[in-house]
Amino acid sequence: LQRVSAEYANYRKRVDRDRDVVIASAKAQVAGELLAILDDIERAQAHGDLTGAFKSVADKLVTSLQRAGLESFGHEGEPFDPSVHEAVQHGTSPDVSEPTVTAVLRRGYRFGDRMIRAALVAVTDHEPAPAEPVEVAGAVVDESETPVGWFESSGANEPTDKKI
Repeated sequence: LQRVSAEYANYRKRVDRDRDVVIASAKAQVAGELLAILDDIERAQAHGDLTGAFKSVADKLVTSLQRAGLESFGHEGEPFDPSVHEAVQHGTSPDVSEPTVTAVLRRGYRFGDRMIRAALVAVTDHEPAPAEPVEVAGAVVDESETPVGWFESSGANEPTDKKI
């Protein structure tokens, strides 16, 4: 009798777990279908067209989806993560120290632990500052233009491992 009771208790726990997984999956699927509407709302807000009753309905929709577990990601200034960001533009700048999201073209969304859509972003990598000019034998030489492996010695060019 104890064994049958234990089996039934395990069965109930498994069914409850499975039910929770199905509910979360269904919510994520519905939220995924509404992403195009959220994109339209975001574009309308960016253009200043989101006013009046339409703004009220849009705010209620966004709030309801957030309460259900939908969260957006992909904001300017955050570090680039290829597992959640899809880079569609690339640039370099000395102003950043690591690959950084500099523009969000389409926001990404996740529902709980499940990513529904990756964010489309523009990424900027670190660009080192330009090389400082170096003075060699009284002449100013830009290091970036000096060939690697050659230097002047007694009027003849000889290969070396040094960069001037």
